[in-house]
Amino acid sequence: MIRFAFRHMRRAYLVSAALLALAFVITFLIGILDDSLKYQKFLLEYISVNMPVHVIISDNAIGRTDDLLLSEEYIGTFTDPLYAIYSYIKDVQMKRTMIMISVENILYPFITTEKDLPIESYFVGITAVEADLRLLTENGVSIQFAYGYDASVFAENLNVCIVGETLLAQTGKAIGDEIEIKVISKESVFSESTPEPVILKLKIVGCLYGDGTNRIYAPFDIVTDAAFKSDGSPVITESLSATISDNTKIAEFKKAAQKYYTIKGMEGPQYVYALTVHDDTYNKTIAVGERNIHIHQITLVIVLVLSSLIGFAACLLLTQRRRQEFAVMRSLGTKKRHIFITVLLEQSLLSVAGAVFAVVIYLYINKDWIELVFVLIFLASFIFGVAIALWRVLSLQVMRIMLIKE
Repeated sequence: MIRFAFRHMRRAYLVSAALLALAFVITFLIGILDDSLKYQKFLLEYISVNMPVHVIISDNAIGRTDDLLLSEEYIGTFTDPLYAIYSYIKDVQMKRTMIMISVENILYPFITTEKDLPIESYFVGITAVEADLRLLTENGVSIQFAYGYDASVFAENLNVCIVGETLLAQTGKAIGDEIEIKVISKESVFSESTPEPVILKLKIVGCLYGDGTNRIYAPFDIVTDAAFKSDGSPVITESLSATISDNTKIAEFKKAAQKYYTIKGMEGPQYVYALTVHDDTYNKTIAVGERNIHIHQITLVIVLVLSSLIGFAACLLLTQRRRQEFAVMRSLGTKKRHIFITVLLEQSLLSVAGAVFAVVIYLYINKDWIELVFVLIFLASFIFGVAIALWRVLSLQVMRIMLIKE
């Protein structure tokens, strides 16, 4: 039976080559669709893990996100493990500002209140560059850090700072030098004491370009300590934001945050401060990714289903020229089952060979295997189509086959 199948494949080598090529093309196409599906799933997973989703606190009445003067209680909701939302966020961003009344004893020595400032001269404490919108690159500013330093210095309790280029020029200082400043707390409802000037000496570890103001930025903890020395005020922040640590738990985070804040876009209790989760872009991106995966899955299923129809059509066409041969074999006493198994074996060997060849070539080109289950489903569907076509041809009576014109 096997010998007969091989003998016919050699005799009809062009037909055999066509069937082998057909199996190769379909298998390779399945590999391309499978690879694209894997990439879409990887991309969706990568986005769900790495796409930043920011949350920010605002005044519930007017929507203001800066100059809020949030107390330690609100700061704790983001930084204290005792609060329910702590485990859902990371990269907490805070900011606090003091008035800078003197730099190296030459700048604004007579300033005592914020209204006396002829130019924005502030000592700003931040936990990250993103805590102050002025520092974002889209606002036309840039920061040059000294060797060995980067934006992470703001998250540490170090006596360092970055200074605007104009202020550096006025004081004759350069990156790496030490600068002396005198600062005073802004008026605050959290302290009844009269603010007193505080003198600080900080190492300049960076220069701010493009800001146009006399601002000095330092780690948040440094400014907080200076403010306490100035008027005894507790830890407060003018703004509060963070990033979701696990985007798959955004819904859980919103539910937990409703204990402390009004959640924008959700029904629930109303508080003094609101929390906004900027997840619109994330949700749209995830929706597009899921739709792409769905389309790829449908396309793959269609190809697998069509493979049975292709197998049926290919076998039907390839066996038309062998009807007389089947009729002669039947008239000589060969059983239909024997003919069926022989031809099915012949076509199966060719389709399997084409599929294996496609898998090898695909592996060589893409350095990855085609999903085996898809290849097996294709072969099963293809061979099923072949079997249906053979059954249709062999079900005819011998004389009827003989009378069919070529």
